[in-house]
Amino acid sequence: MDRFADKTCQSMQGKLIDAAVSEFIVAAVNQDNIALALSVRDRVRADFAAADQQRLNHIESLRYKADLARQRFMEVDPKHRLVAATLESEWNLCLDELEQSITEREHNTDIHNQVVSQQQDQRILELSSDFGLVWHAPHTDNTQRKQLLGQLIEDATLTREDYQVRIDLRLRGGKQWSLPPVELPKPAAIATRRDADDAALAVIKDLLHDGFNDARLANELNHRGHRDSRGDRFTRVSINLIRQRKNWSDAISLKRQQLRNQGYSSASEIGAELGISASAVRKQALRKNDIDAHVFKVGERQYCMYKLASENIR
Repeated sequence: MDRFADKTCQSMQGKLIDAAVSEFIVAAVNQDNIALALSVRDRVRADFAAADQQRLNHIESLRYKADLARQRFMEVDPKHRLVAATLESEWNLCLDELEQSITEREHNTDIHNQVVSQQQDQRILELSSDFGLVWHAPHTDNTQRKQLLGQLIEDATLTREDYQVRIDLRLRGGKQWSLPPVELPKPAAIATRRDADDAALAVIKDLLHDGFNDARLANELNHRGHRDSRGDRFTRVSINLIRQRKNWSDAISLKRQQLRNQGYSSASEIGAELGISASAVRKQALRKNDIDAHVFKVGERQYCMYKLASENIR
């Protein structure tokens, strides 16, 4: 995973998030913002009408395109089988695209009608009487609360930063709202997790730029007499964890970025620019045929990036 710079999935306690969102909803819902929600609803309808007209125009354009494809197919001489087959295939593609656009428009219309139905207007007004009692009532289960949330919130984005969670809400109509950060409980082991002091961190940062991978970093730190926060020797795993907490890239990524700043790219990127394969780029570089190669080593492995020797090559 480190080679591809993938990140692990975020995790957080749902009860704390639910409590924060619930507090916001109960505090926010009153007669004034219910009226605002209805006015926003009207804006949503207007925006949908404009977007739907664009979708309808697109459908008409596709229908015209399909009619032209059909006409070309019908006019071709049957003796020209290859031409006829090609035109028939183009006609079918146009029909498929037309059908897909019609289906998408119908789907968007169904969703919009569900969101802004007259029944939901009445439900929104009823909520203004005492939303808090409805929300916290013993007979209101989680499914019903979810339905109530759907009347006001279109989606929520949760972003975890260490032991805090930021909650960004998008309300019906498009308005954005950010809640105060939610503090997550820290595990007991966090106080004794393996870390490094400032001196060791400075060495790690320098050696990363010198091309040391995590294993070599651990060996070099141990050789210089550094120890982790528990007094133990550093390992490849502990260095990796420290880098993740500090959001530091590994030596490979740092070196590649340095070379990119000098105009180098990967073989695939050069190949895409020249219209050839990555393997062909490597062969031309070996022959020194208008492509420069820069080889660097991290750990026991070698890596290479490439640069066009002339800007006129296409």
